Amino acid sequence: MNKKIKDFPALIGSVSFGIASWGSAFIFVAQNDWFGSGDLSGFAFLVVLFSALTYPLLHFLHKKTTDKSLLISYGSALLTSIILTIFFILLLVLLLGPWIGAFSFPVLFCLLIGSSIASILTVYIGRPTTWFPAVISSLILPVTFYLLVSVFLAEPNQLRVTFSEQITYEELSTFTDSVTKIDGVNGFRRVDGNGETRIQIWFDSGLSDRKRSEIVSEFESKSFIIKLTDIEGE
Repeated sequence: MNKKIKDFPALIGSVSFGIASWGSAFIFVAQNDWFGSGDLSGFAFLVVLFSALTYPLLHFLHKKTTDKSLLISYGSALLTSIILTIFFILLLVLLLGPWIGAFSFPVLFCLLIGSSIASILTVYIGRPTTWFPAVISSLILPVTFYLLVSVFLAEPNQLRVTFSEQITYEELSTFTDSVTKIDGVNGFRRVDGNGETRIQIWFDSGLSDRKRSEIVSEFESKSFIIKLTDIEGE
């Protein structure tokens, strides 16, 4: 490893925090059809500020782990990642208040990725032959967080459409024919019940929030649709 890099592990870690945090937000926005791209500039300012604040803790982490075992070193890095993420979230709440929820990307997840990479990289620079545990350690927190969110906060991927009693057969047929042609809709079936005419629509698993909102808005404009119900399931 380049000697100049080895001399500044905390500085490299701080820079990587900003790049990884903002880069994660950029990727999320790009995958969401660039919805909320205007938030990236404001977030860039925040991560630059936060990157400077990571330096003291990363410097302390490097000093305390250079002669420790791999388990203690990377375990300390993971703990540091959690501390940094919690600290920055609390700081954002203090600075922005309820406006923290206005970001169009998962700020907590982005900061967690940045903190994990920064902490692990800081430890790794001090012992460059440990690349495998470094890679595994850097994935532990983001993957765990993603899995927990996927299980407990999964977005519904089905929509039940309830029609007015006055809907005609021609209107229903035309509507169901059009549904099959909508980009992002995976299929549908009739689920009549309780005297109501209903269909259940399946969305593609990779459908962006923006596209889904556009589809729902289009349905809401139909006078013969009286209710839309989100349903979780595959």
